[in-house]
Amino acid sequence: MGSESEYEFEYSDVSSEDENQDYEVENEYYNSKALVDSGKFSEALTGFLKVVDLDKSNGEWGFKALKQCVKMHWRLKQYEEMMKRYKQLLKYVTENKVTRNLSENVINAILDFVSSSSSCNANTNTNTSSDDINQNQDLLIEFYQTTLNLLRKQKAADRLCFKINLKLGYLFFETGKYAELVKVLKGLYKMLDNEDDATGEKENIPTKRKRLNDSTSFMVGTEIDQHRRGTQLLEVYALQIQLYTLQKDNKKLQTIYHKAMLIKTAAVSHPRVHAVIRECGGKMHMQEHLWEKARTDFFEAFKNYDEAGDPRRINCLKYLVLANMLTRSKINPFEGQEAKPYENHPEIKVMTELVDAFLHDEVKKFEKILEMNRKTIMEDIFISKYITELLRTVRSQVLEKMIKPYTRIALPFISKELMIPVEEVEDLLVSLILDGKIKGHIDQIRQILILESRRGDGSRKFLALQKLTEELGRLSTKLRR
Repeated sequence: MGSESEYEFEYSDVSSEDENQDYEVENEYYNSKALVDSGKFSEALTGFLKVVDLDKSNGEWGFKALKQCVKMHWRLKQYEEMMKRYKQLLKYVTENKVTRNLSENVINAILDFVSSSSSCNANTNTNTSSDDINQNQDLLIEFYQTTLNLLRKQKAADRLCFKINLKLGYLFFETGKYAELVKVLKGLYKMLDNEDDATGEKENIPTKRKRLNDSTSFMVGTEIDQHRRGTQLLEVYALQIQLYTLQKDNKKLQTIYHKAMLIKTAAVSHPRVHAVIRECGGKMHMQEHLWEKARTDFFEAFKNYDEAGDPRRINCLKYLVLANMLTRSKINPFEGQEAKPYENHPEIKVMTELVDAFLHDEVKKFEKILEMNRKTIMEDIFISKYITELLRTVRSQVLEKMIKPYTRIALPFISKELMIPVEEVEDLLVSLILDGKIKGHIDQIRQILILESRRGDGSRKFLALQKLTEELGRLSTKLRR
C-alpha cells in the first residue's frame, strides 16, 4: 500500500510540473504579444523565441510563436533570420506536429501579412527606394516558392497549394513579370484539369491520360467536387482576364470572359472575384462601343466591389455613369439605392454634376464642368479615352432636340448654339442622317439643313379620319331605317 501511495504522489507531482510548464509557455506567449501591441518588437521577439525553447513538445505554442517571430523579423528588417524561422515553422507542418487547419491558417496569415506589409510600404512610404521595393518583392516570391516546394514534397495538393499559386500569380501580375505569370496560370489550370484554357489548344488524349496518371502532378488524386472546382476556376479566370485586359488582347479576353460568365457557381464566389470579371468585361464592351452591355457589367462590378468593401467601387461607379450617358439613357444612375449613398462623394461629385447637365440637355454647362475639372477627369486614363465620344453624344442629343421645330435651319446658327465649328456640325448631322435619327439632307452650298416635310404623315391621318367619318355616317343611316 505504501508503494502505491508513493507512486500516486509521484504521478501527481509530474502532472503538476507539466501544468506549470504549460502555464509558463502560455504566459510568456501572451506577455510577448502585449509587447507587440506596445511597439516593442525586439523585446517581443526575445519572448517568442523563449516560447519556442520552452515548448519541448514542439507543439501548438511553439508553432504560433514562430509565426510571431517571422512577423517580428520582418518588421525589424532582419530578412535572413526571418526566412530561417519560416523554414523552421514549416518543419512543424512536414512532421505533422500541428493540425492541418492550424497549419493552413498560420501559413495563410504569414503570407497575407508579408504581402500586405510590402504593398503598404511601397504605396505609403515616399522614402522607400526602388531597391527596397524590389527586395520586398523578391522576398515575397521566396516566401511563396519556399512554401510551394514544401507542399510538392509533401504532395499536399489541396486548397492551400492552389491559394499560394494564385497569390504568386497576382504578385507576378503586380510586378509586371508576365512571362512568369503565364507559367503560374498554366500550373493553376493543370491543378484543375483544365489546361485547354491556359494554352488555347486541345490536349490530345494520350498526353492527357499520361498526365492524369502522373503521381507528381499537382492536384492529381485529390477529389475536387464540381462546385469547388467552378469557384476556383472563376478565380483563375479573374486573374487571366486582368492580364488580357492589360495586354489589350480582346480576342482572348472575350473567350475567357464568356467562359467565366457560364460558370454557375459565380453567386458563391467572393464578390471581388466576380467584380473583377465584370469590370474587365465592361471595359471590353466599351472598346467595341457596346454601351448597353458595358453599363450592365459596370453596374454588376460596382455592386460586387461595394459588397466586398473594395475601394475600386468608386472608379467602377464612374465607369457606370460614363457608360450610362453614352447609352443616352434619361435615367439618373444616382437614383438607384446602390449608387445613392455615393452621390456626394468627393471623387464622384464631378460625375454627378455631369449627369445633371446631361439629363437637362445643357451642353454649355456640360462643357464648362468638363473644362473646370479637366485635370481630375483626365487623370483616369480609361475615362479620358471616351471624353470625345461623350461630348459627341451630348451634342448630338441637343442637336436633335434643337432642330425639331424647323423644316430648314442654317448650319452657322447650330454652330453658334453648340459652340463648335461648322465642319463639326456638318459631321454630326451626317452621322445622325445615316443613323436614321434625322430625316433630311444638307445643302452644302447654302449651308442649310433641309428636313423632310411632315405633311405626308398629316395627309394620311386626315384621309383615315375622313374614311372613318364616312363609315360612321353610313352606319347611322342604316340604324335609322
